[in-house]
Amino acid sequence: MAASPSDSTIRAQLEGAGVPYSIPESADFNQLLSNYSGNHQNRKPGIITVPETYQHVEAIVAACVAAKAEIVVRGGGHDIFGRSTVADAVTVDLRKLNSVTVSENHETAHVGGGATAEQVLEALASKGLQVPVGSCGTVGYAGWCLVGGLGPYIHSYGLGADQIVGAKVVNAEGKLVVADDKMLKGLRGGGANLGVVVELTVKAYPLQDVQAGMLMFDSTDLSKAVTTFLTNYEKLFGEGKNVPSQIYPMPFIFAVPGLGITLCCCVIWNGTATDESRAWVDDVGKLAPLMPGTPEPQTAITTMKALDFSRQLTAMLPPQMLGGRPQSASLTRLTPSAIAGLANVAANMPKSSTGGINMHVVREDCPSCSDNVPDSVCPYREAHIMIELLGVGPDEEIGKEAAEWSMAARNELMGLEEATKKTYIAVTSPECLDVESVYGEKLAELKKLKKEYDPHGFFKNALPRLVD
Repeated sequence: MAASPSDSTIRAQLEGAGVPYSIPESADFNQLLSNYSGNHQNRKPGIITVPETYQHVEAIVAACVAAKAEIVVRGGGHDIFGRSTVADAVTVDLRKLNSVTVSENHETAHVGGGATAEQVLEALASKGLQVPVGSCGTVGYAGWCLVGGLGPYIHSYGLGADQIVGAKVVNAEGKLVVADDKMLKGLRGGGANLGVVVELTVKAYPLQDVQAGMLMFDSTDLSKAVTTFLTNYEKLFGEGKNVPSQIYPMPFIFAVPGLGITLCCCVIWNGTATDESRAWVDDVGKLAPLMPGTPEPQTAITTMKALDFSRQLTAMLPPQMLGGRPQSASLTRLTPSAIAGLANVAANMPKSSTGGINMHVVREDCPSCSDNVPDSVCPYREAHIMIELLGVGPDEEIGKEAAEWSMAARNELMGLEEATKKTYIAVTSPECLDVESVYGEKLAELKKLKKEYDPHGFFKNALPRLVD
């Protein structure tokens, strides 16, 4: 019989090992419980542990295994569906395991399992290094790598999963192990299904300038603006085009205060400013008419570091995503019918929404789409477009309307001929996540690794969920 997390035996073991923890009666419990998607009082855990060392994690896992208590791991806590919060479970909150150190040859970095992308960039900048990250600085870096790792630097360096060269993991026996090649294969794209990842070793790259900023397009007629922009986008960046690896344009549509729902595009050039970079920035600025009164491309796109740009993007997002329900879709190409579908779902977005539409485009020139990649179960090695449909609002009523829109938009886009069921795990709602379609032939191998390293399904609450 499974023990409750509040069982005195579990708590006694935690106290004996010096593991800091909080229970619902503790003064700091609600603060620890709160994450990017809210507080989730309806599924609060029995204990939130806050390990400060790898030995603490070993003690937590060992105590839970002995008591057959359910466990769930929180890294950055940025999951938009709150999947790091499980009712009556023991939460392993890794946020204090956020150290970042550099190898002697400065070719790799050792990143704690609870470090955020911004913390990693900040620590490495002082060492003259950087790593690829996603588009939000508060996302847990390890978790981002483990489920694939899309972001604005993928064409320069590859997916986050392909940065992983080593890992330290607390396994299902409560023992710290150094991942062997077989485990690393499962960690690259398979999430944290094989244990609690307390440290990743990832590739590091020389620190350099980036050219980055945001362009805003005339959205008086939003549907027309989206159609014009994406049609020209496909002509400029589509299949077979010779595109520099440094550039990553990231289109998004969201509610701008005072302007309403607006088509924008972040432009990132990973490197110093050159005549080539300026020409490409200008080309993006010509994809559709710019919004009157907004900066021209060469003014809007400025020189900064990856850390600065990460902070800029994070500041554009709400500190918490409350009310509503995000969804996602995935397309193979921006064909005329796909563009028409995107224009339609954009036009139907609730005017009071605080969310929007983000597009993450993986081009065929991404290093992770080549044959020269590390062994992995990562399913995102083909050119595609991942679309986030952030159906959220500032309150419950608007959130409900936004959630209805995001589901309808998801269904419309996933019904297109260009749709692929290989959606991005991190932003696919649990009820829509089809792991068989996502992983395809790789799923059998991932499940085999799961059975080998976690034979009793102890880490069943990992993302993606592989066992009931």
